[in-house]
Amino acid sequence: MTKKLILLIGLAVLVAGCVSTPDGKGFFIPHQTVTPQIQTNALTQIVQTNWVTNIVYTVNPGITGKLDAAQQIAQNVPTPWSGIAAGVLAGVSGVLGFIAKIKSDKAKLLPAVISGIEAAGDAAAPVKQSIQTIAAAAGVQSRLNAEVQRITG
Repeated sequence: MTKKLILLIGLAVLVAGCVSTPDGKGFFIPHQTVTPQIQTNALTQIVQTNWVTNIVYTVNPGITGKLDAAQQIAQNVPTPWSGIAAGVLAGVSGVLGFIAKIKSDKAKLLPAVISGIEAAGDAAAPVKQSIQTIAAAAGVQSRLNAEVQRITG
């Protein structure tokens, strides 16, 4: 009974630690990466370097630290519960990593779409107008404008 109580206290500390971690609140932390992308204009043969900014999400180090602490606690739990607890913690770590990958992939979509539209030049004017209308209706036009300005400079 006391071991179950210790395990429950340890899990409560883990959950409380996940709410307020040293690197900020939230399970995932966005990081910006800037990479050069060299393009050659097919008509003029001018080589241009575009700097592409991507956002990559990682699991909050405070959370991974708490999971490591919970793993240490789980090792002290008697068998068969220690194996079950370790398996659950490993599953949670795997799921968090998978979610971070999905968030990173989704964050790469908008810059690619904006860069493609901007590269189309005047031909993209109707598309830009349509996107602006839809963004205004959704209430995200200011955020979209800020993102376009960030990407296009």
